[in-house]
Amino acid sequence: MAAQTILFFPAGMMEVAGEAVAAQRRGEQVIGASSLDHDPDRVKFRDWEWLPFVFAPEFDAQFAALVARRHVTRVVSFHGAVWAHLARLLPSLPNPPELHPPRSPISAREGGQGRVWREDAEYLAEAWLGLAVPSLPSGLEFDGLADTAARIQGESNALKLAALVAVASVAPLGDVVEIGTLYGRSAFVLGWLARRYSLGPVLCVDPWRAEAARQAPAFLAELSQGWDMDPIFEGFRRNLSPCFHGTLNYQRQTSRQVRGDYGPGWQVTTPEFGATSYTGRISILHIDGNHDFDCVQSDVADWLPLVSPGGWLVLDDYFWPFGDGPRRVGDRLLAEGGFDFAAVIAKALFLRRSACE
Repeated sequence: MAAQTILFFPAGMMEVAGEAVAAQRRGEQVIGASSLDHDPDRVKFRDWEWLPFVFAPEFDAQFAALVARRHVTRVVSFHGAVWAHLARLLPSLPNPPELHPPRSPISAREGGQGRVWREDAEYLAEAWLGLAVPSLPSGLEFDGLADTAARIQGESNALKLAALVAVASVAPLGDVVEIGTLYGRSAFVLGWLARRYSLGPVLCVDPWRAEAARQAPAFLAELSQGWDMDPIFEGFRRNLSPCFHGTLNYQRQTSRQVRGDYGPGWQVTTPEFGATSYTGRISILHIDGNHDFDCVQSDVADWLPLVSPGGWLVLDDYFWPFGDGPRRVGDRLLAEGGFDFAAVIAKALFLRRSACE
């Protein structure tokens, strides 16, 4: 397949940068274009063209000439008015280039995924906990939550995240602690839920080090050693810092190291999230760190005693195709008791500590 020549117009839109870089990495020719005489985004493109504004009488002719001269095969526009004009113009051109996105960027940003989330959360809340639907976020809130979470790299699927919504709606007040965060998809959802239900601050614990990610089986251990965790750590901070200043923070350490410091009145201060104070009582504990049995067992032993009665333990990957560490620990917890609710949803084991302990 021949490499495409892609025209980005207007090239100064926020959405353009990532798409242009990805196209260049694929070996495609990328051209930026603008109607501004001095567009500051020109420096981001090796190849640049100027075009009149779309409402100018000469625009159609000059645009058609540019497409023919540069053999443009695809036009990318994230500006609603520009996209609408191009959608009418392109079919009239000889060998018309493809227009991306295929739908207007205005309508393309409409929500929708959140409706599925809400249906799942409604079912889980009613079937599990006997909750009334009005206690859950509105459909619009779900749309925003789902759309934002989907942009963050992660393995937590919609059903698991819907289950987190259901449990947060009945969780007691206290800290929300996540062990194993990576880019922060589930941390974002937990941070939003903690604020939505006024639970308490969120603490993300992750070494973001390749050696800490080393776990059986052998092929997974070998693979993890090739991971550069610094960009993942940077991605986590980039994804969450605009949303949770003072209400969420992190420690780039092992969970055992952090457990030695964590307690009532403990405060974490970082440049990205500011100062966050913790109560030492846990409302929701999400364990998704190293999945080797000894590591999961250590995380549970260190942190579960701090979960308040009525609080929740979410043990991720109870069903895991690469090993049985989380399942063995989960089975031991089920055998020991102390929980008044247990269910497996989307591979995660959800346990609620008995309120009468």
